[in-house]
Amino acid sequence: IVPAKRIAFPVEHGAWGFLLEPAAAALAAPSRAALWICLLYAGAFLLRQPIKILLLGAAWQRRSALRSLALKIAAVYALIFAAGAIGCLLTARAGDFIPALVVLP
Repeated sequence: IVPAKRIAFPVEHGAWGFLLEPAAAALAAPSRAALWICLLYAGAFLLRQPIKILLLGAAWQRRSALRSLALKIAAVYALIFAAGAIGCLLTARAGDFIPALVVLP
């Protein structure tokens, strides 16, 4: 039995820095879209782990319960990402995305 924590959260050491960087940038240069950008990044970052589990599970023919849990967790993270993306589109100015473009590579 795989605990839900291993499906929901990344296990790589140091990966959480990628989640905290947008939050720190939002605090350093606040804007109307800062919260939405943080949600966008958090959803995208967290979505990676359940998608990885889903892809590996499909390759290994894993139990459907594991895939079902990973799919549910991925759906929640996708909603967080979508909320951030919609909020960004509604509130952000073009200049608000400059830090994201700088760190994109």
